[in-house]
Amino acid sequence: MSCRSPVTVGTASTCTITVTGYGTPTGAVNTFISTGSGAFSAPSCTLVGGSCSASYTPTGAAGATHLVSATYEGDTNNQASSGTYSVVVQQEESSTSLTCSAHSIDEGIMTTCTASVTGFSPAGAVYWSQRGPGRVSFSSSQCTLSSVGACSVTVTGTVGGSLTIEASYGGDVNNIGGATSVGLSVFPPVPLTLSFSILGGGVGSSPPVLRYTSGGKLVMVSLSLSSATYDVDSGTAWSVSPFLPGSSSSERWQTNQETSEVADAPVTVTFSYFHQYLQTLSYWVDDGGDPRAPAFSSSSFGSPYSTKLTGSPNGTWFDSGSSWAITNPLRGSGSSERWQTNQATDGTVSSSQTVTFVYFHQYFVSASYAVYGGGSPTAPTCTHMSFGKTLTLMLSETPQGFWADDSPYSMTNPLVSSGTTERWVMSSTSGDISGPGSMVANYYHQFDVTFEYSVSRGGSGYSAPKVSVHQFGSVSIVPTAVSGSAIWVDAWSSYSYPNTLAGSTVTERWFASLTTGSVQFAGIISVGYSHQFSVTISVTGLGSVSPTTGWYNAGQEISITAKPHPGHSFNGWTSSTALIVIAKPAKTTTTATINGSGTITANFS
Repeated sequence: MSCRSPVTVGTASTCTITVTGYGTPTGAVNTFISTGSGAFSAPSCTLVGGSCSASYTPTGAAGATHLVSATYEGDTNNQASSGTYSVVVQQEESSTSLTCSAHSIDEGIMTTCTASVTGFSPAGAVYWSQRGPGRVSFSSSQCTLSSVGACSVTVTGTVGGSLTIEASYGGDVNNIGGATSVGLSVFPPVPLTLSFSILGGGVGSSPPVLRYTSGGKLVMVSLSLSSATYDVDSGTAWSVSPFLPGSSSSERWQTNQETSEVADAPVTVTFSYFHQYLQTLSYWVDDGGDPRAPAFSSSSFGSPYSTKLTGSPNGTWFDSGSSWAITNPLRGSGSSERWQTNQATDGTVSSSQTVTFVYFHQYFVSASYAVYGGGSPTAPTCTHMSFGKTLTLMLSETPQGFWADDSPYSMTNPLVSSGTTERWVMSSTSGDISGPGSMVANYYHQFDVTFEYSVSRGGSGYSAPKVSVHQFGSVSIVPTAVSGSAIWVDAWSSYSYPNTLAGSTVTERWFASLTTGSVQFAGIISVGYSHQFSVTISVTGLGSVSPTTGWYNAGQEISITAKPHPGHSFNGWTSSTALIVIAKPAKTTTTATINGSGTITANFS
């Protein structure tokens, strides 16, 4: 019998059993263990060619010699026999590994380190040690392997620095010991030196709150105006409230500094909290136009800040106590057109407020007045809109400039000194200021005049005359009547009636000789028309007559005289119409009554 030797515990050793005798022995060979612990792969083997084999695996007693035996039962030609062999059993070489739940910890922070040993069912203790400038404490200097070959200890950082953690396995009867190590970093706490200040004053706020981790625990503390130092676990986050408690939707204390970081280096910070008020601002333009939006300028977080306004309210935070100003007039304004507000355009931020700035579209205009036709009336006024309110300006004959809203205007009309028969008036008293320019109010001195006419000596077929007058500096043709109605006409202006009435013909007319003049006072101006006929006075033969052919008033009795030339005689008067009656036709001098148009003839021979 022979076996592979030596072998490590748990490793199979192949044993070969050879039987010699008569011929080739046959039959079975039984195997068994004389000393040591182990097991054969089978309790027997059958000879083939005089030999057979079986595997022996030692399971214990490493470091000793195991005596194994084989017994041949014999066959018909060979007697039974037996044999032994000594197998040297050696310990298994173990393998140790080490892991920690964290490889970098802060002072006072714990991590769990686990040693795992592989081999032949390793048992026993693992011993812990350290080396390096950093230091830790172990929950135990050794731990006992579990049934799965592992054990753990808790490691707590005590001194900052790098170090090596070593786990050493001492071995057991079946396993050779071994050791391994792992690196670990211990960080000291990071100091934060913090304080806060308030800029812009105010009441009702509380100190900001610092949140940080120390020794693995969350700490919350209020900062003070004086600096204080806080130890924060390295690599952990810390934060300070960006708003002071007591802040509201309209008033606040806020810092614009970074308020949250990771503790990786010492920090010294004073957090400056600015007292601020919310300004809700908008604007709109009255009466149109296309100017640029205004800008509201002030200070935010200690620096100049400007925001453009829109038509919708928009809130912006500005520092308390800072000066503010708003664009006025709006950009796009000039010397003759502007968009201006009459609200306060600068000040100091002292409270929360909601303001809509109203900009009025305005034009620069000049206004004056003039009086035509003389007199000394009271000066007129111009009523217009300025910044949305009614404004009255006393005018003078010298132009004066002013800004007015794009809006209607009106002038005094008539002037205050006017009465029922005399006035100073203008034809147009109102309008719209829709652009820059000059306005001149032209007032006309006028009298209340009744234009009448009369007709003497009757007749029919004529029409009432129309008179030419001046009103507001222009000629007007107005009707008259026997009892006329009063009209206003320009003082000292001329008037003119027609000399003949409409309806007159070449033989009959209604005539006035004085038909023009000037209006110098209020009252009645009347022109009298005479009914007249055209009468032709002629001769037959040689002689002369008087009067001559012409127009004569109806019903008028005229004296007619005939004078024959020397050597000739007068033969009497004749009339072409019965409407002309000759009193004594035979006399050289007589009268004729004119009641119509016709011819009177002096007859000579």
